[in-house]
Amino acid sequence: MGGRRIFATYYPHDGRGMACTGDYDLVCCGHGHVAEIICQTNIKEGQTLLVNPGSVSGIGASGVEEMFTWILSDLNNMVFEIHTH
Repeated sequence: MGGRRIFATYYPHDGRGMACTGDYDLVCCGHGHVAEIICQTNIKEGQTLLVNPGSVSGIGASGVEEMFTWILSDLNNMVFEIHTH
């Protein structure tokens, strides 16, 4: 998508591992219900973005009842914004 190398997985530990390889521009993961955008140093002496949208349903969102989160991305500029409701 957008000419970017993207990997998606459910578990954050798998996401961090794939981000560390340096084979991808962006790694997306879930499960943790906490929205975050991490610039992960990789073994190719670069950075890979590791993105978790959090909880789009609000279920289990780190103790905050009914906190819906999602991420809007611009893959051309590699800009990501966390949105909450």
